[in-house]
Order: sequence, then C-alpha cells, then structure tokens
Amino acid sequence: MSEASAVQPCSPAEIPSHWVEIELHDDSGFLVPYEEYLLTLPNGEIVAGYLDENGFARIETDTPGNCEITFPNLDARSWKYERSDGPRPL
Repeated sequence: MSEASAVQPCSPAEIPSHWVEIELHDDSGFLVPYEEYLLTLPNGEIVAGYLDENGFARIETDTPGNCEITFPNLDARSWKYERSDGPRPL
C-alpha cells in the first residue's frame, strides 16, 4: 500500500486592515473616469494610479493614518476633498 500524503493547511491570506477610497466628481456631480492620482500614505510611500471607468479607486494598505491625495493633471484649485462616512457601498 502507498503512504498517504499529509494535507497541509493553507495559511490565511493577508488582508489589509486599512484602505483609502477615492471618488472624483465634476462640478455637475458626474463621476470623472480615468483621472491620474498620487496618494501619499502615512509612511511616505507614494501610490500612483488611475481611477477606473466609474471615477473610483480603492487602495488597500496596512499603514494606518492620514493620507494625501493629488491629481497631477488637475489644478489643485479645481477640486476639493470631502471626507466620507464609511466605505463605498458595493
């Protein structure tokens, strides 16, 4: 008889405990898709990316604290930050 191999349990996937959600609207309230963003995390790491077709991005991180967001192709006076009360409904 052959020896049965032992089943090794999988380690749980690392799930980031913090995240940042970005949503960009124009003056009429419409979402702005594909805009480039730069997100500076509390540890100084810079995450660069583009909003999706819905003007949205979610960046997951293990670093708690405040972040800084910029849109390098937009005049800083043309947009404003608004804090949300929680995660975006899926």
